[in-house]
Amino acid sequence: MHEACLRRALCKLVVAAAAALALSGAAQAQDRWQGSLTLTSDYVQRGRSLSGGDPALQGEVSYRDAGGLQLGVWASTTRRPLGPEVDLLLSLSRPLGDDWAWNLALGYYSYPDSELSVSYDRVEAGAILAWSDRVALLLAWSPQTAVNTVSGFDRGPAAAGEITAQWPLLSWLSLGAGLGYRELAAADDHWYWNLGLSARRGRALLELSRIGTDARARAQFGEDEAGDRSVLTLTWRFAGS
Repeated sequence: MHEACLRRALCKLVVAAAAALALSGAAQAQDRWQGSLTLTSDYVQRGRSLSGGDPALQGEVSYRDAGGLQLGVWASTTRRPLGPEVDLLLSLSRPLGDDWAWNLALGYYSYPDSELSVSYDRVEAGAILAWSDRVALLLAWSPQTAVNTVSGFDRGPAAAGEITAQWPLLSWLSLGAGLGYRELAAADDHWYWNLGLSARRGRALLELSRIGTDARARAQFGEDEAGDRSVLTLTWRFAGS
């Protein structure tokens, strides 16, 4: 019931945001479209593989107005029988002084071609506090998240907290690291982490990451889904007026 209410509220917000963006677009010189195409060796979300260890193709397109309101769609291939993931995202960003910024987001994550008898669709709200494009703290919450462990399927509220950091090594090369904790009503809570290098040249970004989880995650989701792994990702970004 709560998820259905949030889903309807999100749809209303998206429609209102789209109307506001359309009305303000002609008057805002800084409005712009942006997007990306990504090929990754493994689609990993919060420490768990959603592509079964196989490569995934991903794409995103969004529109951001000069006031920081952004509406976007993100999609990715995943493993069968889950099917492709399609996410509808609405967010608002604002600076907080010279070095800080905050972001509030609401997303609807869907699997429209799923062959499963149960729904993995979910609504999730999130907040980010970032410092100087170097350090970011993320908090996220969902009223109903589906979880499929070695013991079976269940649904319940879920929350996550992450801290990520990035250090420039050269003008084109950076070192990044992240640590997260996921709290699940339908499964055991667990930690996840990542460490990697990213190289940027023009609109292309190449990332090599080592990603892992703790023993509780590996025990309940299995090594194939939650085991430590290396991931190579190539992203091409584009932007327009």
